[in-house]
Amino acid sequence: MNRVKININVADRSYPMVASPEEEEILRATGKKINELIKYFEEKYSVKDKQDALAMCALQYVAKAMAQDEKEKEREDLQSQAIDQLTQKINQNI
Repeated sequence: MNRVKININVADRSYPMVASPEEEEILRATGKKINELIKYFEEKYSVKDKQDALAMCALQYVAKAMAQDEKEKEREDLQSQAIDQLTQKINQNI
């Protein structure tokens, strides 16, 4: 697989990375999204320190990921309960 050297700029810093062409697109979009969110926090909340803005980005993304994980767990639990109920009905009719 082809790997290319790239630099991703986040919070006025450059991070050298090696990525496949598919990963490169995702990494560049991710860096862009992080920088947009940093700018949002700087403007909306008058954040002056990049580290504070990055911490706020991390908090927001991890909170979203944890909420999504919880929803997924609830969905899996409901599916498991439905399968158990169907299994019981099948066993009762055998």
